Amino acid sequence: MNTNEAAQTELSVGFEPALHKGTDVIFIRFDYNRDLNARVRQLMGVQWSHSEKAWYVSNNAHYRRLFGLAAPLTGKAIIAHIHAVNQQAIS
Repeated sequence: MNTNEAAQTELSVGFEPALHKGTDVIFIRFDYNRDLNARVRQLMGVQWSHSEKAWYVSNNAHYRRLFGLAAPLTGKAIIAHIHAVNQQAIS
């Protein structure tokens, strides 16, 4: 394995759903890497957060699917995840 391949295998990228400036976003966090930085800049609507020191995009179905993130539980789907004992309290 050459040095470039070793560097690529050690690269770690994290995707963090969060609320930023009142908007649902997904932060894209990674140690500085010029090539990865260039690729992230090509994402539609990507922005840099100076306060978080990370790139971010809108938290929407497209980016959740692209980054392998599960859709947030909303509406009736969330009820299935509430323990039976507690479901009576919300009925």
